[in-house]
Amino acid sequence: MKLVLTFLLIPVLVFFVACTQSVDDVADNGDTTDNGTVASTLSAAEIVAARQVVYDYWEAFNAYDAEGALASLEESYRQERAEEIPDEIGQMEAAGVTLGVEEEAEPTVTPEGTVVMKIKLDVPILPDRQVTYELVKIDGEWKICYSEEE
Repeated sequence: MKLVLTFLLIPVLVFFVACTQSVDDVADNGDTTDNGTVASTLSAAEIVAARQVVYDYWEAFNAYDAEGALASLEESYRQERAEEIPDEIGQMEAAGVTLGVEEEAEPTVTPEGTVVMKIKLDVPILPDRQVTYELVKIDGEWKICYSEEE
């Protein structure tokens, strides 16, 4: 049973593809402050709002709500993931699992205003996974435009 569950969860964990640029490129672009984080031009409320999008995304995943998860994504990234996400959620639902989400570090902000957030996914019977998300503000709303498993 553990082996079957493992095979069902693998696609869920391997769905992170780029929409614009790599996280390494983003990290290398910005001016940093003394504590090593990218200097922020966004308010704390903006960062909280961006952070919430990632939590909403995983809340939708854990509720087996593909439309809700897709709604958290920027349009081009949503189109890339439109077929994969329902399949991944279906596999999670069939296995009856949900994933825990925990923030790994404070979000950083690139000079371009992209919020970069790192989380840890608590995956049943598998090692935890670290995922980096990039979020952009489009028409007043934060959206995930990129994610990568580390």
